[in-house]
Amino acid sequence: MKINYKLQNVISVFIISALFLTISTSPVQAGSFWYTYLVQEAQRFDAAGSDEARYAMISKPLNLTYLTGEATKGTHPSELDSKKLNHLGDGRLSVDEQDNVFGRKTNLLALAISTGQLDFLRKFLKWVNDINAPELLVSSEEQHSVNLAHISVDFIYPYVSTVTQEVRLQIIDAIAVAGIDFNYVQPQGWHQHAPLIAPMVHGNYNDVKDRHVYQARILLHGADLKKNIKDDSGSFRPYVREGSELRKSLHDQYEDMHIKGDFISPSDDTMELIDDEREHRYSR
Repeated sequence: MKINYKLQNVISVFIISALFLTISTSPVQAGSFWYTYLVQEAQRFDAAGSDEARYAMISKPLNLTYLTGEATKGTHPSELDSKKLNHLGDGRLSVDEQDNVFGRKTNLLALAISTGQLDFLRKFLKWVNDINAPELLVSSEEQHSVNLAHISVDFIYPYVSTVTQEVRLQIIDAIAVAGIDFNYVQPQGWHQHAPLIAPMVHGNYNDVKDRHVYQARILLHGADLKKNIKDDSGSFRPYVREGSELRKSLHDQYEDMHIKGDFISPSDDTMELIDDEREHRYSR
């Protein structure tokens, strides 16, 4: 039996289009807003006419405060006000004539990371030559610049509860392979801290479930226990003493990734912790 590939392709396109139409015309709740928005932007991304245009989309600052507000309201992404979405100004966003709120800065990469959309992240990363470029920095608070490594472990801006731990770890691995700096600290301003302690500051201490798992992962990708682990309110140190959850997770993830041959690049200090934990376990 001969297969009509031309007809098959037409049917496939029709099915995909119908699926997107179903997504884009259904009532949008806060939980699905982010996926629908990324689908919409990915279509625009595919239609961009050049590499430069695609990168411009990836690196363009977006106002996270405005996006989060519209997600909460149930606004459909196709109805967003582009002027408000793209306006950051001096760090204040005019929502209406009576209300001014700080506009946190995000971009498509940061949104894909925070909302756990691994496929979109991989899609966009293909067009990024330097993942540590200044234009890709985002902000979670006023005057607080962070890189994508911070977002990968402190993913509550915005938070999507249905994303699994496995996907979160794959996201960290993806940006590690792309060359992210897991020790980035903004050179000026307040809250000068590295990604390793991102889940421990801003009152997020209990917001990121199983944060020790993600901290262990970035330690395996080169995060430094001794570098810039502080902010303006004092020092923060991940709890890595014998028997700590972070230390156990660090050992277990190392053993698993090492056996599989996965990409890792732990520092000498991290390897010392792993060796100490191994000795502690098997000397009893």
